[in-house]
Amino acid sequence: MSYLGTGVYCFVLIGIPSIFIIVLAGLSHHEMEPPMFRAMVTALILLPTWFLLFGNIVEELLFQVAAQVVFTTLVMPVPMVPRRDAGP
Repeated sequence: MSYLGTGVYCFVLIGIPSIFIIVLAGLSHHEMEPPMFRAMVTALILLPTWFLLFGNIVEELLFQVAAQVVFTTLVMPVPMVPRRDAGP
């Protein structure tokens, strides 16, 4: 399988569910502290990577897990939706 095919396959099976989980968590996040929210979202978006454990694709598994963890711990803005009671 080519790298492009593998990338599309991983995006459909991992990327789309991860984006959906992140958006839902961001919309439902109200009073949770940022470190706890990041830990919760990290655990949730690692769920779609479980199917990679059953294949012989260790490199893709490690890359996906590293990318997910780096995104949720360093890149993801928290809070995703500003509070209404916060000032300008």
